[in-house]
Amino acid sequence: MDRRTLYFNDIRHFYLYTLDPPLSREQLLLPVTEAAGTSVDTFVYSVDGGNGLFYPSEAGLRYAARDERPFTCGYAWRAWRILRDLEEQGIDILALQVDEAHRVGLDFFASLRMGAYLGVDPAKLVVNGGKGLGHAELREARFAVVEELATRYPIDGVELDLAGPGGTLWHFPPDEGPKYTPVLTEYLARIAALLRGRQGKPALLGVLVYPTEEMCLRHGMDVRAWLAQGIVDWVLPMFYPYFPLDGDMPIEWLCEAAALAGVPVYGRLQPWVRDPSTGAGHRVLADLATLRGAAANFLAKGCAGIYTHSLSWPLGEAERGLLQELGDHARLRAGDKRYILTRRQEEARSMGYGAPLPLAIPGADPEQRYRLPLFVADDLAAAAALRRVSLKMKVLGMVGPDQLGLWLNGESLAAAPRVHRPSDPLLPYDGLELELELQAVRPRPGRNWLEVALLARPAGLAGGLSIEEVELRVEYRL
Repeated sequence: MDRRTLYFNDIRHFYLYTLDPPLSREQLLLPVTEAAGTSVDTFVYSVDGGNGLFYPSEAGLRYAARDERPFTCGYAWRAWRILRDLEEQGIDILALQVDEAHRVGLDFFASLRMGAYLGVDPAKLVVNGGKGLGHAELREARFAVVEELATRYPIDGVELDLAGPGGTLWHFPPDEGPKYTPVLTEYLARIAALLRGRQGKPALLGVLVYPTEEMCLRHGMDVRAWLAQGIVDWVLPMFYPYFPLDGDMPIEWLCEAAALAGVPVYGRLQPWVRDPSTGAGHRVLADLATLRGAAANFLAKGCAGIYTHSLSWPLGEAERGLLQELGDHARLRAGDKRYILTRRQEEARSMGYGAPLPLAIPGADPEQRYRLPLFVADDLAAAAALRRVSLKMKVLGMVGPDQLGLWLNGESLAAAPRVHRPSDPLLPYDGLELELELQAVRPRPGRNWLEVALLARPAGLAGGLSIEEVELRVEYRL
């Protein structure tokens, strides 16, 4: 199975939208050079942000061909000016990146959003009531771009992003996916044949799909058929609208099906743990221990490697250290970790991709237990250098005299040393943060269940609680 460590750059947010023109050669090559020299072996480069192709394409609408002067958005003007300048100088930005990647020993995959097809009849777009890739014209438009990428550039693979909407549009109407399942399967087979049959070295075909099989099937993606028929060379599960890190993404079905076909699945590390869509006031970037915990979980579930993107930019020592560590699976498994439960986001929930938090407990009831899933990659019973295992919970509405019962895999945590403190330094009256030292009872490798019950509240206090955050910390001795 093809084990890889992949780093994605969407060319926009931390590059064309950010750097002021004109760019020096060093700046032009920055997307590749910032990942070079780490354990990353595959560089993934987005060639289309949904608003035009970011290279001098002859097969599709170029971003540089847009002329909206005067621009009213600074970052859009930056991207347009940079690309227009390069085209006027006869410099192919994509060819530069491919050559530099190969020079430093990286494979180069071009990433293409399949819901983005500017330059065609807008009435055929799903957002305007059309059928998207259900129209042959739109399929041909995307196929022409793939063909251009595969035949004009010495890329090593193409990544087709089917996991919209979010940063892109629907590829089929949301309620008509099953109708187009055979069409999409035949279409991907045709693309795979093109990539494998091109002159010279064959190119690989990767696909970005939804995390659950139900979501995939609902939107026309019969991933099992693609695997069984040998259409795809690798698969990456994700859901674009939900960007917080999910270290317990429900991908066991995909890893099992892919393993039977000998096809690798890569686990994608989302860049932050919370954002406004999940109730946070601002985005909170995941720290190294949290990213490490999610990466270890992906490997434990059967992924062949890790795929990451959008780290804190510009990449510093910590970020490059993470890129170095992601390819060293033994080191990754042995490091400190934070396992964080994900929070609900409405768009994700409405599409069938739920989350365990927040958990509302309406009132005291010693007979009612609520279950929370906790997936842990570490084998704590066999860990010789283990220093500390702790469980932390943020509980809104809680006061010190509340009696909160906790069980891990059916075993009571009543004897675990416990401290509580204000849940928020700015709102210290809002609730409590509980921290338990797990000594006698600890998680097992794989799936665990944390049970919670509000056993009793102090006299004169009614109502319930809300469990907002849960995390497990695993710390090792140096």
